[in-house]
Amino acid sequence: CSILKNFNATFEILSALNHSSVHRLKQTWACLTRQEKQLYDDLNLYLSQDQNFKYLRDKTSTNVPPILPYIGLYLTDLT
Repeated sequence: CSILKNFNATFEILSALNHSSVHRLKQTWACLTRQEKQLYDDLNLYLSQDQNFKYLRDKTSTNVPPILPYIGLYLTDLT
């Protein structure tokens, strides 16, 4: 999803993976390779709320269209 510039789906998938019921699956997380863990950590920057979603805003603004932005970010800005 990230490669296809679908930031909304990326954000939703990462939110699901960070849900407490999935996060508690310690044995499953232990089966991930180092590269998979690194990719997961890199993608988790999308969820970072530091500086008002700075990383997500930068990725959205620097990519060439067509992109599908995370709609929740813009809805929050409007309200």
